[in-house]
Amino acid sequence: MNTIGLVIRINSRSSGDSGLNFYPVYEYYVNGIQYTNEGASIQHHVPTVGTRIPVMYNPAKPKQSYIPGYDNKVYKILTIVFGIIGCIPILVCIGIFIFTCL
Repeated sequence: MNTIGLVIRINSRSSGDSGLNFYPVYEYYVNGIQYTNEGASIQHHVPTVGTRIPVMYNPAKPKQSYIPGYDNKVYKILTIVFGIIGCIPILVCIGIFIFTCL
């Protein structure tokens, strides 16, 4: 499900060699209950405090949310999942090659 959230602050943390990462903290309401969450690391196009942003949340667990277009957690998870799926045929081929050579 989606709703509109409000950026209430920007947290920053040093990430070693790559510099400073920014994490937008946002609040949103679901069924009259206020939730606050911290977005994923953002290095470019950091929203300003007071910006209204779209928020996607899990209707079964509204505390679970992300900022589409900003949060890259979802993209990292999808990259890992599709990477694993892509490795399966390669591993099968290697297994068949090893089995036929023995």
